[in-house]
Amino acid sequence: MNYADLKKLETIYIFDVYDYPLFYISQSDNQVKYLHYFIEEKDDGETSWFFSRITNTELRKLINKKFSELSLLRHLLKQKRLNKLVISGGISSLAEKPELDVLDESSPELRFLPEDDFYVEYDHLSDTEFGEEVITEVDPSLFKVVLRDNNNSHDLPVDKFIDLCNFMKKSFKQSVEKIANTLNVQALDPYVNLSISAIEPSSFAVWFKTQDDIFDIATPSMSILSELIEEISDGKKEIIEEKLLLDHIYSVPMLQETNKFLKELKESEYTFSMEFTEKVSRNDRVIDFKKDSYKYIDSIQDILRNRNESVTETVKIHGNLTSINLQRNFFRIDLPEENLLDVDFVSGKFTSALVKLLKSQDKRFIIPSSIEAELLVTSSYNYVDDEGKITYELLTFYQENLSL
Repeated sequence: MNYADLKKLETIYIFDVYDYPLFYISQSDNQVKYLHYFIEEKDDGETSWFFSRITNTELRKLINKKFSELSLLRHLLKQKRLNKLVISGGISSLAEKPELDVLDESSPELRFLPEDDFYVEYDHLSDTEFGEEVITEVDPSLFKVVLRDNNNSHDLPVDKFIDLCNFMKKSFKQSVEKIANTLNVQALDPYVNLSISAIEPSSFAVWFKTQDDIFDIATPSMSILSELIEEISDGKKEIIEEKLLLDHIYSVPMLQETNKFLKELKESEYTFSMEFTEKVSRNDRVIDFKKDSYKYIDSIQDILRNRNESVTETVKIHGNLTSINLQRNFFRIDLPEENLLDVDFVSGKFTSALVKLLKSQDKRFIIPSSIEAELLVTSSYNYVDDEGKITYELLTFYQENLSL
């Protein structure tokens, strides 16, 4: 981030001001939000700030007094997202980059953290006093999910009913586990369950219910699931990604399960809705996933695809070469019972450099025969398809009277 980028940021909240804003929130063109918290000013005009990207969830918690100024700064510090930003008193070019350093518990700048738990109460930009938070958590004790086909018929194939129940069961359980881990609560299975209460004959609707649990985990768990469906329906990819990577509200398995269910809905041209009562206000709340939301399913796949992992390492093995085909670029080596890769055999292809060398030198392998080889082993995981695979490439080898 250079000075030009900082200059483009739009101030959207000012919580503290004295001659100029001392604690404020800014926003970029693509809706990414940043916290600015004044540290000190030097005689030459150089100013220092606590600076960090913050999420929509963190901002909402700050405004609703779930975070104090100190607890939010400490939270960002713990997540290694709190920086010290130094703005020079004399900038010669907007292309220059300001000094920006990640802080940790040993950083001397932490002496400038507020000593008491102050809460933000007023926005000086809009002259607005922050009121009480409006609680919109849904009541999971009884709610309805409706599946509809093109004709909104009353009949539904059994496999669609099973798909719906599996999705609700798995995604709710994943949300429960996420909340339970946050609270360090164990062994919840008998206490937080999702059950079918009734099935409506008029349109295909299933009434689900949850039991009371002493930690009230069902309420935030179902709220998380309903928010995810609503955000996908509204195409809020950036917020979903933020909640996955920064807030850690969503989990990869939760997105995988939701992606799988919504893809199957799209392929069958089905839509669905979730109908709740809000826990505090008792207002009705309906979350619709309609056909015009199909296009947003790809955004979930993009988020998962960005999480794909691939690790490559070089491994030396000793085994028995049992099959080889240069034209098809294929080899197989059987391995002894105890080996570094912990597999019975490896099969794969040659590197292009090795193929070229073999052809130029007219080398011939000895089959079957003992072989020492160096392999390029690539372990990858595809989060979209929920599949992992390992590939092997032959880099070099040694056989008696033949080596490369």
